[in-house]
Amino acid sequence: MRRSTLLDAASELFLRDGYTATTTDAIASRAGMSKKTLYRLFSSKAALFEDLVRARLFEHDIAPQTSSDPGDHLDRLTALLGRFADLLLAPERLALIRLIVAERRQTETMRDIFTRLLLERDQDVLATWVATEIAAGSLPDTDPTAGGQLIFDLTLSTYLLDGLLEVTKHAVSGHEFDATLRERAGLALYALRRRGAGGSAISEPPLQPC
Repeated sequence: MRRSTLLDAASELFLRDGYTATTTDAIASRAGMSKKTLYRLFSSKAALFEDLVRARLFEHDIAPQTSSDPGDHLDRLTALLGRFADLLLAPERLALIRLIVAERRQTETMRDIFTRLLLERDQDVLATWVATEIAAGSLPDTDPTAGGQLIFDLTLSTYLLDGLLEVTKHAVSGHEFDATLRERAGLALYALRRRGAGGSAISEPPLQPC
């Protein structure tokens, strides 16, 4: 409970004032705790920030759905992408990514933290989905990591870019979003099948992706 309270306070102050300007005194005060309590839970401001980034950016409970029916893989991917979008495009998450991008060139600590977290993180959710579908026979054999990246590039990358730039070019909820996401998921599956069949990643997509 105290850890969660401190992380919430730290997130608020880091996003408002920046990493460099935020002090552990301010975080402890905002959380209604003593600085001594903070240091019992976190050895330093850098350790606290690293825990915050890990919790907000890398920890989630999104798991690919499994099915014995290989024919509904488009439905499974669309549903997974919808859950992933809810996480990816959350305002706090976007703001934290902006903070990292803004300060990582100036702060060696920030660079070290983000590099370490990227190296230790588990295989991402889309790569896991690709591996699961390959094992089920729904997709041809391909590299899961590259396949997951291809799916992300073709489906959610523009939404993430819009969110980071704070522009609104695409709807991120509602019927239009759901329909567009399904269409993009179909294109991604087509590209994966082409790649697995030995063709180029994307040739001419079918009129109705399936």
